[in-house]
Formats: sequence, C-alpha cells, structure tokens
Amino acid sequence: MAVNPYHALPIYTEGVIEAYKNKRREENAPHIFAVADGAMRNMLEGHENQSLLITGESGAGKTENTKRVIQYLAATAVDADASGLWHAGEPLGLLERQILQANPILESFGNAQTVRNNNSSRFGKFIRIEFSATGTIAGGNIEWYLLEKSRVHSRHANERNFHAFYQLLRSRDHALLESLCLSSYPEHYAYLSSSRKDIEGVDDSHEFRHLIEALRTMGFTASEERDLFLVLALILHLGNLELAEDRSGQARITNMEQLELVSRLMGVHAGKFNDALVRPTVRAGRESVVQARTKKQVVDEIAALCKTLYEKTFGWLVGRINHVLDRPTSKSQFIGVLDIAGFEIFETNSFEQLCINYTNEKLQQFFNRHMFHLEQQEYARESIEWDYVNFGLDLQPTIDLIESQSPVGILATLDEECIMPKATDLTFTEKLTSVWAPARNSPESATSKFLPSRQVKRFVVRHYAANVEYSTEAWLDKNRDPLNDNVARVIASAESTFVASLFAECVAPEEMSAVPRSRRGAFRTLGQRHKEQLASLMAQLDSTQPHFVRCIVPNTDKRPGRMDLPLVLEQLRCNGVLEGIRIARLGYPNRLLFADFVNRYALLAPDAQLSQAMDHRVMSTHIAQSMGIDMAVYKIGLTKIFFKAGVLAELEEQRDACLHDLFTRFQAAARRCSAQRLARKRLRRNAAVQTLRASAQAYKELDASPWWRLYVRLQPLLSATEDDENAKRYELEMAMARERAARDELEKKRLAELEAQLRQSYALLEEQLDDARTQQASLSDTLRATEERLALAEAQVAEGQAERDESQRELQALQQQLDESAQREKEFQTELTAVADLLDKELNTRVALEHEHSDALSRAARMEEALESARQSLTEHTERAEQHIQDLAEKHEAELDAVRASLSDAQAKSAQHSAMQTRLAELERAHTELQGAHKRALEQISEHESRWETAAKQRVPLEDALAEARAARDAMAQRTEALEQALKETEHAYTRLQTKHEHVAETHAAQLAEAHTAREGRDAAQVELAALQRALDKERAGRESEQALARERAEAAAKERDEHVRVLEERAAELKKAQSKVYVLELENRRLESLQNKTTVEHVHVLEEAKKYTDRQLSDVQAELQELSTYTRSLERTRARMQQEHEVLARTAGGVTIEEAIGQRDEARAALEESQKMSARELKRARAEYEAKVQRLEDELRRVQKNHHTEKALSGLGSGRKSHAVAARQVLAEIQMETELLAKDLARASALRSPLPGAAQENAPAPPP
Repeated sequence: MAVNPYHALPIYTEGVIEAYKNKRREENAPHIFAVADGAMRNMLEGHENQSLLITGESGAGKTENTKRVIQYLAATAVDADASGLWHAGEPLGLLERQILQANPILESFGNAQTVRNNNSSRFGKFIRIEFSATGTIAGGNIEWYLLEKSRVHSRHANERNFHAFYQLLRSRDHALLESLCLSSYPEHYAYLSSSRKDIEGVDDSHEFRHLIEALRTMGFTASEERDLFLVLALILHLGNLELAEDRSGQARITNMEQLELVSRLMGVHAGKFNDALVRPTVRAGRESVVQARTKKQVVDEIAALCKTLYEKTFGWLVGRINHVLDRPTSKSQFIGVLDIAGFEIFETNSFEQLCINYTNEKLQQFFNRHMFHLEQQEYARESIEWDYVNFGLDLQPTIDLIESQSPVGILATLDEECIMPKATDLTFTEKLTSVWAPARNSPESATSKFLPSRQVKRFVVRHYAANVEYSTEAWLDKNRDPLNDNVARVIASAESTFVASLFAECVAPEEMSAVPRSRRGAFRTLGQRHKEQLASLMAQLDSTQPHFVRCIVPNTDKRPGRMDLPLVLEQLRCNGVLEGIRIARLGYPNRLLFADFVNRYALLAPDAQLSQAMDHRVMSTHIAQSMGIDMAVYKIGLTKIFFKAGVLAELEEQRDACLHDLFTRFQAAARRCSAQRLARKRLRRNAAVQTLRASAQAYKELDASPWWRLYVRLQPLLSATEDDENAKRYELEMAMARERAARDELEKKRLAELEAQLRQSYALLEEQLDDARTQQASLSDTLRATEERLALAEAQVAEGQAERDESQRELQALQQQLDESAQREKEFQTELTAVADLLDKELNTRVALEHEHSDALSRAARMEEALESARQSLTEHTERAEQHIQDLAEKHEAELDAVRASLSDAQAKSAQHSAMQTRLAELERAHTELQGAHKRALEQISEHESRWETAAKQRVPLEDALAEARAARDAMAQRTEALEQALKETEHAYTRLQTKHEHVAETHAAQLAEAHTAREGRDAAQVELAALQRALDKERAGRESEQALARERAEAAAKERDEHVRVLEERAAELKKAQSKVYVLELENRRLESLQNKTTVEHVHVLEEAKKYTDRQLSDVQAELQELSTYTRSLERTRARMQQEHEVLARTAGGVTIEEAIGQRDEARAALEESQKMSARELKRARAEYEAKVQRLEDELRRVQKNHHTEKALSGLGSGRKSHAVAARQVLAEIQMETELLAKDLARASALRSPLPGAAQENAPAPPP
C-alpha cells in the first residue's frame, strides 16, 4: 500500500536502491523497491512471469510508483551488453536509459491535469520489461489502452489539455514555433483558451527540454520530432477555424486564411480541404451527391479529425518506442507493470468514465479472486482445516451489467443503438432502463447494480467504490467514433509524408469505384475495441504471478501532511485491503513446498541429517517439531507447509543466526589451520637450513681429504669402459627394433589390403543375398494383394445378391398390400353403389351445403400436401414403404368407417350429402396414391436389378484379377520348384562342405575348394532365381495380352476358384517349407563357420605353444652362449696371465735354463691348444644343435604360413575369423623375429669362435734367440 505524500521525498535515490537490492522484505521498511525486488527474485528463482498491478483512485500516485518500479528494475538488472553489475554512482546502459526515458515521452503526450491530479494518466499502459535467463534486461514493450482523445477539443474548465500542447507553446524555441506558425500564448487557440493553462510548481519550458532529451535518447531524428509537433500545431490551427451559416443553414468557413495555413502546413489543396469539410461528396446508390453540412456538423467533423489525428500519432509514437526497445536478444521471462487510469467520479461522468471504471472493476475482481477465492481454494486443495469465509466482494454482477450479451449489457445496448437508423442518446437510455431497471419497491432494488436516474439521459451504476451517475449525452457519437471519409482521403494525399501515412488506409474515390468495399464487419465501435483490449490484458495478467500495489489518496485538497481518515478507510474498504489483512491474519499467507522447506531450514533441526531417508512431508513435520514451532501457527498440507504471517520471518532470523555462527566457527577453524600450516612450514624451513648447514660442513671436511681427491680422479676412468659397452649394446638393440618395426609395418599393410579385399567380397555377397530376399518379399506382397482383391470381389458379389433378395422381398410385400387394398376398394365400391341412390334424393340440399364444401376442398388441399410429402418420404426411404402403405390402408379403413357413419347419418339427415361426396373424392385420390406407390415400388425393384447388373459388370474385372492371380500363382509354383532344386543343390554342397571340414586341421586347401564350390552353387542358384524372375515378368506380360480371352472364361474360372486357392495355399506352404530349409542351411553354414573358427583358434593355440617352445629353446641357447662367452673371457684372462708369466720368466731367465723354459712353454702351448680344441668342439656341437633347431623351426614356420594362407582364403566364410587370423599372424611374426635373432646370435657365436686360434698363436711367447 502506497500513500501519495503530495511533495518530494528523498527515498528514491541510488543509495536507497542499493539498500533494497537482494534483501528480504523483513530487513527493510516497506517500500515500492521491496515489491519490485520481490518480483525480480520470484522471476529468477521460480522462472515465472511477474506483474505489478498499481491501482487506486485518480491522484493516488499510480504513475509515480510505476516510474519508481521501472527505475529500480533498470538499475538492478543491467543490460545484457553491459560488462558487469551496476553500482551506485555508475551511469546506466543505453537500454536502461531508454526504458526510463520512455516515461517522459508518454507523460507529455498521454497525461494531463485533472481536477484531482496534476499529472493524471489519461490512458492505460502495460509496460513489459523483458529479461534473459541470467536476469539481464533484454528489451521492453508498451501496450496502451483507452486514450481519452476527446480531451483534445473539450474538457472541464478547471482541467488542462495534454501536457505536450503547453510544452510546445512555451518551449522558447522560436525557430520551431515560427516554422509551425504558432505563438507562445495558449489563449490564442480555441482548444486551449476555455480551460486551465498552468499547473502550480510546473515549468512547461523545462519539461519541454526534458521531452527533447528523452526523444533523442530514444533515437528520434529531427524530422520525426518536427512531425510530432506538426500534428500538435495542426490540431491547434484546426480549432481556430471559424464557421458561419447562411440563410439555408449551410455552413461556411469565414477565416479562409486560417484554412490556407492549415492546408499549407499539411500539404493539401485548400479548396479540396474546404469542400471535404463543408460540402462533402457522399454516395447515393451508384451516384455521387454533394451534401451540404450545417455548422454543428462541421464543428463535430473537425473535432473528430483532431481526435483521430492525435490518436493515430500517439499510436505511432508508442510503436516507435517499442521498435527501439525491442532488442534481438533471447528473452526468457518478463515483469509487467500496469498503470491505468484510476476510479473516477466527476460532476458529469461520460462514456470515458464508464470505460475507466469498468476497467477498474475488472482489476478489482482480479484482485479479489487472487486474494480471497484462490487463497481459500488452495487451502481446500491442500486439505487444510479452514472454514470458508465469504467476504461479499464478488463484482461479477456489475461486470455483467456492463459487458453482458444476454441480457444485453450497457456496451452491447450501445452497440445496437449505434447501428439503428433513428437511434438517439435518449432511446439508448430508455432501452437500457427497460432492460435493467428493477421494479419500484421490489426487493431487487436493494441489490440491483443499475438504478434509473430522475434526470433525462442519465442512469446510476453501483460500483465497488461508490455509486456513479453517468450522463449519456453524445454517447452514440463517441462510441461510433465517426470520421469524414472525404477529409481522410484528402489528408491521405497530403505532401507531408508523416501526416499522409496516418491515413494511408483510406482509399481514393477512383479506387472505391473500381473495387467496391463492403463495410460489413469492418465497423467496430470504441466499446468493442476497449472490451477486446481489456480481455487481452486480463488474459496476460492471468498468465503471470501478480503483485498488488494499492495507492491511497490521503486527502482531497492535495495538501502534504494531512490525512483524511474516513476517506482513507473508505478506500481501504473498497480496495479490499481490510479483507486482505483479515484473511492474512486468519489464514496462512506464507507457504513453501516440502522440498524447499527441508533444503532451507534442515540445518535448524539438530537431528535432521540423521533422517535423510524420510519423505519430505514427514521430514518437514519433524523439522517443525524439532524447532518447537507452535502447531497453531503452521499447517501441513499435501504438498506444502503453510505458516501464519511473521513465522517465516522468525525462521529466517534463526537461519541467519545459525549460518552466522557456522560461518564464524568455520572461519576460526580455517584461520587456525592456516596458522598451524604456516608454523609447520617455518619449522620445516628451519630444519632444512640446519641440514644444509651440516651437509656443507661435512662436504668441506671431505673435500680436504686426499683420498677423496684420488677417488674423484679415478671415477671417470672406471666408468668409461662400461659406458662404451652399454652404448654399443643400445645401438644394436635400436637397429634390431627398427628392423622389427619395418617388418611389422609391411605385414600390417599386406594384412590391411587383404582384409579390404575380403570385406569387399563379403559386402558383394550380402548385396546379392539382400536382392534375393527383396524379390521374394515382392512376390509375397503380390500374392497377398491378389488374395485381398479376391476377398473383396467375393464380398461385393455377396452384397449384391443380398440387396437383390431384399428387393424381391419388398416387392412381394408391396404386391400383397396392393391386393388387399384392391379387395377393400371393391367392398367399398359395393357400398358406394348402395349409397348412390340416396345421393340422388339429396341434390336439392346441395346449395345449403356450399360452405361445408369449401371447407372440404381446403382439407383436400391439405391432404394433397400431406400425400406429396409422403410420396417424397417414400422415394427417399424405400425401406419404410411397407409401413407407409400399411398406414394408408389403416387410414382408408378409418375413412370407410367414417363414410359408413356418414351414410347412416345421411339417411337421418340429408344435410351431410356434400361432405360424403368430398370424402368419396378423397378416397379416390388415396386409391390413386396407392397405385403411384405401387409404381414407385416397381421402379425401385428395377433400380435394384440395375444395381445388381452393375455389380455383375464389376465382377468381370475382379475375375480378370483372379485370372492374373492364378497366372502369378503358376509362375510362383514354377519358381518355387526351381528354388527347391537350387536349395537341394545348395544343401548337397553344404553337406560336402561339412564332410570336408571334419579334417580341417590337415586339409585346409581341400576345404577351400569345397567352399568355393558351395559359393558357385549359391551363385548359380541366385542366377537361376534371377532367370526365374525374368521369366515371371515375361509370363506376366503375356498374361496381360491374354486378358481378353480370360474374360470369356470367367464363369468357368469362378467355379475353379476354390480349387486354385487351395492349390495356391499349398504352394505357399511349400514356399514356407523351402524358406525354412534355406534357414536351416544358413544355420548349418553358421555352424560350419563356427567350426572353422574353432579350428583357427586351435591353430592359434598350436602356434602359441610353438612360440613358447621356441622361446624356451632360445633362452637355453642364450644361456649356453653366455657360458661360452664366459669361458672365452676366462681363456683371454688365462692368456694374459700366461703372457705376464712369460715376461716374468724372461726377466728371471738367468735363474732358469733354456731347456726348462722351452719345456714349460711347450706344455703351456699344448694346454692352450687342447683347451682351444675343446672349445671348438663345444661350439661346433652347439652350432649343429642350433642349426637343427633352426631347421625344425623353419619347417614349422613354412607349415604355419601355408595354413595361414589357407585361412586367409577361407576368411570370407565368416567375419568372426578375422581376430583369430590377426592373432595367428602376430604369433608367426614373433616366431620369425625370434628365429632371425637366433640366427644372428649363432653368427655372433661363430665370429667369436673363429679368431681364437690365431689370437692364441699371436699371444704365445716368442722362442729365445
């Protein structure tokens, strides 16, 4: 609720916006910013569109609150193109400034001073601010309703026109005023001189500068600004046109210079414009007639032109603003702000006040439904214990009075009167009073929403705010909203493009004559348009979550600091605020879903974490009980938990305190851990410094030792030899690895090529098999279609036979009825013969009975009409002919009885002679009708016979189709036999293939040949299948040429149909058997493939075992080579030792004789030769063993490669063998690699063995000289 203070308050600054941003309602004082922030948070959290309905009486501050809501939303939700969040003191983005600057423009052109408000909105607007998914402003849109355009030319004496007129005249822009031929004084213009011209405390020139700034912020060009002010100038100049009447009552314009000024500004011809105003051309049938207008008519037309100009300009202005605010960004939700004229009660209330008050009735009903009815309905849905309270605020009777169609309400009655040729405001009031006024002193008068007035052309409506008396003066003209077509067409051709565009929909006279235009359906009254706009607005509000802001007028004197308590209390009562407070106290206005309540307040319950497995409803109850909440202030519903007012605020305070305590303790723990981590870091740093210091001291002492210096110098010499050996070994291993990689790459390429070839051949076989299956499916479809056509033909034949039998039965029944009728007619004729004698005696009384005779003739005419209708009914419904004839027979019997009674009366009273003669004529006509019915029945029988003949003719093509089906069946039988033969051959081939596969381990080549034979057999079967298909096509073509002959044998074919169908079913069964055989053969083929795969796996296992055996042999050979190497190194050491001994012996030769030295040398040489021989024999033996092993491995390798090639040839039989073949190839590659490594090792061993004798001889001591 907001109260108008009637003076400026410093509570809408940027600092206040920061104080309310993202804060709860309980943290700050009530404010319009809090309502806007709540709507913003609801939109972002609930992903639902929001709406703020700012309502109240005129002068309550609705427009100002609307501006503050837009100010807050523009400041808190920044533009999507902005770099970051907005803070106080920072400039807003362009889109936010444009949204804010839209209000000054709309206020200038849509607001005016009234008796109760200095800045009253004379139109309704729904401002929709679009937001993206992230909460940034993505655009805006403005929808406007019910502009009070009549204010342009007439208003109350204490009110002003729209602000834009006064701002333009007092703009002090002399160049602009001179270009528009305007002065700075409102008194110079008729439309402004008769009412108030100033507002206290408002400078119109200052407001004009604000208007220009707003227009330029919105992107209006200088030409567009001038066009807007041109329309205002045209309205003022049109109001200054002076009119007079001549003696005949025809109007004329006396100040032609003013007319020329208007025409020049508008860009039209003054003569045409003058003729359109005072002597318009109207159409009378197909001719055009110049019509003279009175002064009052011309004044009304000028006023209508000014209203239309202003309304169209205002609509263009709002559309231009919407075009600027519509940004090409993604829009997710929106917040709508509704600012519409408040409830108005003036001294004289006209049609505009009715529309405004009707709108406020709808909005108040919307408020009541949301606050009271929907609230209590939700209590009922959630099974909350609640006694339904009827607040008595249903406004639907008042709304029905205004908008109802049955009985016709005020708007509907007004629309009806607008289309009546002689309707007036008085007839409208009288009609409305006759429909809605209650009877005097009746109980309805106390509750009726409509009350008649004591004055003429007035009535009273009981609104929710007060009783309002409306004056119906000029209501029909306001509702029609007329405009002179001649004037509109003249303006549509104006040189001013903007003014001409406003009337672009008007059609030129020649275009009217060329293209006739119908006005039916195009006539829409002002009341209809307002009703449609209001329905659209209510539908839009229903799709949003509403927030209500009630604006209150504190006093009627517009004085600050003064509160008229009875006036405020009355507004609170009328607006439903008191009832809203009442239901808020009694009910549970705050509610949360169970999941939301648990997620938000579970931390307040000490043991909530231990009950995670509970249902959310049970857990919510548990949390509420754990927190000690009184059961009287909350209720548990089916999906939500409800709280009384203020309970959630207390829970939020407890939650904030708990979170503050948790965060405080967490920060303390975090700071403690940080301090401990820093202390441990310092301790580790000190320990590291001490360790480095001790290590430096120890290194200094070690560096001073001479032994350390000796070790440092000898260390490189010791590791040089080992490094050389490692480098050579590494180079050798790298060379071997490169060679292996090259071989592997080559093998991979060959395997990839082979695999691609196999895949291509497999795909080709699959395509051939799919073609065969497709052909088989097409033949099956043909057979099925033929069977369906046969069944349809049989059904049609049976239907025709049934219709023929039914027609024969109906014919027999009709013939029997005709016979009975003839018998009764004979009996009646006998009676008539007896009566004829009596009739001759009564001829003299015929003149007295002429009147009865005329009555009888009229009854006869009616009888003829009844018989004609019966005849048509008999023609249309032949199935009811029997009943109709029976009715006629009963009627005849009744008439005969009546005639018998008449005859008996005629014997007593001769005055009935004429009536009996009339009945006799009627009976004769009935007899004629019976004969006609008999003829029609015969025609129906003939028609049924013709239909049967037609069915027989239709049977001929069906029998032709049957012949075609037989031909197709014969072809299918032949093809089935061929397929059976091919399948038998394929079965024999598969049998042979199965026999061959039993010895697949030894004879892969033979199996490959058998598989090739099987594939050839299958290909031959496919070729034969294709040949059969071609033969079938040729035979089908031959059958088409023989259709003429087949038609002649149709009758005989019909007798043989059952036999052929049986044979066809047998052939179909045989075909199914053949298909089952094919399926069995495919299963057998799959089994053979699995057997082949199994064999391949076994070979892979054999190869793996061979590899393992080869690895073991290779490891043994490497061990022996290591032993030989060790032995060779021992021999080299022995040789070196012997050389040293030889040197020693040479140095000590003086102590030993030559013979002894020679003997020792020979012994040593003999020992060395013996050791060399033994080593040679060992190497030879090892080499022979290795060569034998290598030979065996090579044999095994050739055998495996042979099997490998065989497997590659058979790999097309199943895609599952590829992985086994790859594994076998890997094993073979490893065996080859290991064999090569073994050969290299043997060669290295031979190289080590061959230089030993020569080296021994070179190292032997030389003989002494």
